[in-house]
Amino acid sequence: MTYEQSTDYLLSLLGARGQRYGLERVTRLVELLGRPDRALRIIHVAGTNGKGSVCAMIDAGLRAEGKTVGFHSSPHLVEFTERYKINGQLIEQQKFADIVAHVKQGVEAMAAESNDQLLATLFEAATAIALCAFRDAGVEWAVMETGLGGRLDATNVVESELAVITPISFDHQEQLGHDLASIAGEKAGILKAGSKAVFSRQKPQAAQVLAERGRVCESIVWADQVWRVRKNSADSRGRYRILVDGPVGKCVNALLALPGEHQIENAVTAIAALDAVGVSAEAIESGLESVEWPARLEWLGSEPEVLLDSAHNPAGAASLARYLGDFCADRRITLVFGASKDKAYGEVARILFPLAERVILTQAAVSRAATAVELRDAIGSYAGSVESASTVAEAWELASRDCAPNRLVVISGSIFLAGEARDLLLARSGSHA
Repeated sequence: MTYEQSTDYLLSLLGARGQRYGLERVTRLVELLGRPDRALRIIHVAGTNGKGSVCAMIDAGLRAEGKTVGFHSSPHLVEFTERYKINGQLIEQQKFADIVAHVKQGVEAMAAESNDQLLATLFEAATAIALCAFRDAGVEWAVMETGLGGRLDATNVVESELAVITPISFDHQEQLGHDLASIAGEKAGILKAGSKAVFSRQKPQAAQVLAERGRVCESIVWADQVWRVRKNSADSRGRYRILVDGPVGKCVNALLALPGEHQIENAVTAIAALDAVGVSAEAIESGLESVEWPARLEWLGSEPEVLLDSAHNPAGAASLARYLGDFCADRRITLVFGASKDKAYGEVARILFPLAERVILTQAAVSRAATAVELRDAIGSYAGSVESASTVAEAWELASRDCAPNRLVVISGSIFLAGEARDLLLARSGSHA
């Protein structure tokens, strides 16, 4: 199987989305593959906002401690292999294809058992790929980011040593529920009897659910109550130096590699998680200062300068707006915006559009993307000046025509948009991701 054949096969599994959510299929799949998860020590991370950044920080901290680490995230920006990092490096495409072929055999065997040719979903197969890849590479720790929710998420097939839950807010309400308590209950599904848990600061409704559901755990750490930020300051790009005091004289002093004030809370959660599994303060500091997480307040290029972000829900949009207000208040902003059909893009637009002098609506080349016309009809009124472009490349051509010294192009609204735009910009600059 070639890499192209492997990705084509995985995309063919999108047809299985109509099946009900549950863990029966993925459990049987990993059984047929020899339970690769049981060869790993696992940190499982759920939440609504910040879980990707927290995962990346945990991964970097473990590697700084000298551990061999696998990191499974989703979705990818451009290439499917981005979901699978081993010691900070993407899995090689042919190795990926070989593992997909192995997982495909398991999917087909499972299908034969039940006479169902659409038995596994794409995300179930993707989870199995991660577990097999990490087992084959002999990693010590696997950092697993949930896709949607927690309780019925395919990654919940694992028995984790540590469960981490980042701030919970509204997202995927159709699947997870329309109030914070219901959503928190779904996220809390990753908590396992006898394991450890670390929770970020939560709104009261969510905190109550996590406290109740966390009683099964061996221990719980509320990160913001145990690790206190004593002082912080930011450089011109919004990278914060933090001094964080912990239990029994522990202290972490680091310049965060990821910009934005919201990364302080993410860092505190990652610090608590890394401390819970015995990582030294020195390794935690090194990890926080070296972590990379593309398309999250990422600065690219010049003439004009570009700020790339993946804010796709109201909480993410609020973080981006706060960053722009704190560090880009004197800039004339052109916002290139696109969104998935299933996202609350009206609320995101209400937050971001008033900050921009120009808004260019566009769509990523994925089936989930709302079209530029749909966006203009639904949210165009939130912008003072609105234009439309049918492709990301066309949107960039419109945005890049104005190279005034204080012009800033912000590209946000969807991780798919951010990924496509990042690939385009890096290709045109001759850089590599």
